[in-house]
Amino acid sequence: MSDASWWRRLRSRLRHEPARGTAPTARVDDGSSRVADSLRSLLDDPAIPPSVRSELAGEFRRIESMLARLERGELHVAVFGRVSAGKSALGNALLGREAFRVGVLHGTTTDAEHAVLDEAQHDGLVLIDTPGINELDGEAREKLAFDVAEVSDLVIFVCDGDLTREELDALKTLAATQRPLLLALNKA
Repeated sequence: MSDASWWRRLRSRLRHEPARGTAPTARVDDGSSRVADSLRSLLDDPAIPPSVRSELAGEFRRIESMLARLERGELHVAVFGRVSAGKSALGNALLGREAFRVGVLHGTTTDAEHAVLDEAQHDGLVLIDTPGINELDGEAREKLAFDVAEVSDLVIFVCDGDLTREELDALKTLAATQRPLLLALNKA
């Protein structure tokens, strides 16, 4: 099975669409157009006072980002986990190329880095490498990792051994967002 067909099947499962190569069925409205309309109405609502807009500027930017992703038809897959669990290396392996920097030192990934899967570029599949959680003095990067994971369509949670207490807590936090989670056991 090619990498592209695996990603197409994943995309169809996340979007509840028939996979390519399967018997055609009647297209079911997944509600994405209604969601986009609702988000646009919220962003353009003139009844929201400027003071509220200012106070919630970060949330409004987040909604704009989600709306743009929805309009482009992108599926975002976040690679999430503890520092040095092998997130970037796994992302590179899934992509089939060196898109993310890897290193022997903790904390090589300091920002959320995006890469489009070449074989499924027309399907809008974007892999996002996130900074590691539980890094010494890495609270801001950990918050970024959680923020990215909370708005992604799928989270690949990378572990490199038995779950630590911090990983279990992070897993519970992500499960509460009701995002699909895939647990990847690495280095085993």
